[in-house]
Amino acid sequence: MECGYYLRSQKSRSEHYLQCATRFINKSSCSGSHISVKSLAKTVLSEFKTLIQSYDIQDEEINQNIVFEERLQNDLDSLHKKVATYYKKIDECTAVVKNLYIDKVKLLITDDEFIEFSKEFHQDKENYQRQIQNAEEEIGRIKQNINSALNKDEILQKHRDIKHLQRIHVDSLIDYIEVGKKIPKTKNRKINIYWNF
Repeated sequence: MECGYYLRSQKSRSEHYLQCATRFINKSSCSGSHISVKSLAKTVLSEFKTLIQSYDIQDEEINQNIVFEERLQNDLDSLHKKVATYYKKIDECTAVVKNLYIDKVKLLITDDEFIEFSKEFHQDKENYQRQIQNAEEEIGRIKQNINSALNKDEILQKHRDIKHLQRIHVDSLIDYIEVGKKIPKTKNRKINIYWNF
């Protein structure tokens, strides 16, 4: 937390520690952070259990999340239907222009009439293509929101009963951790945990 560098692992009297190596290179670069792996693991596990408990307590919030996900899925289904309709409309415009061209070849309509009639259908086609692009962008955003909601639930459910922090838990649950230096009077230190969900 002090300088932004990684903490290095070291062992002393059969205990594993994490320590900032920058302070040994240049003391002015970092005031230093030093913490036992056991202490850090205990803090991480405690914070995760607090997260689990708050998740369990908030039944109403969980139900709201389920409703939220259902609404997103309904929006997704609706957008897919709209996209299918727009593609159908584009095919219809293409068919009309093709028929107009055949009429022009058969001299049933003039060149000017062909240009005038087909112009409107070309504009409609471009409009439908824009609508498809907008809908597909919205579909992407909704899918991302659904995945985020499902990932959080899946991760919390999968690891809710852990008793000891292991490497597999660290890799699954944590993006990174910032460790601050020990506060002289309280002997406490600030630890920021950035979760993967």
